[in-house]
Formats: sequence, structure tokens, C-alpha cells
Amino acid sequence: MEFSAIQPDVPLNTRGAHYLTFMVDDIDSSVKKPEEHGCTTMSQPLSYDEFGQTIQWCCVTDPNGIIFELTSAAS
Repeated sequence: MEFSAIQPDVPLNTRGAHYLTFMVDDIDSSVKKPEEHGCTTMSQPLSYDEFGQTIQWCCVTDPNGIIFELTSAAS
């Protein structure tokens, strides 16, 4: 049986959402909102430059363990 790389205890054929990504305008202010509602930030926002844009992202887990990524791209 194969397991998810994101959640190692969850088999790949399990139904439901295990990872979501949301595009946001401002990563710094967007990370604060989930924390106010009981979510846990997995890291500070990270960034890299690609294709003339600065890409920033941060992963957060909700109280149920669902992982979601906040991503921002600026020229």
C-alpha cells in the first residue's frame, strides 16, 4: 500500500482533501488570519524568484489536520 508524502499515515487512495492551495495577494497578512482561527503555521513564508516574479508560500494545518498552502506571486 502506498502512502501520502504529505500525510504519511494516510493511504493514497483515501477519499477527501489532504492538501489545498490558495493564491493570496499578501502572504504576510494572509498567514495571520488562519492562526486567529486555530490553525498552525508549519513555517514562516518562504520565497524564491522565478520567471521574473517573486513567489512566496507558507504551509498551514487546520485543527482537523488538513494542510493548506498560501501562495503569492509578485512581479
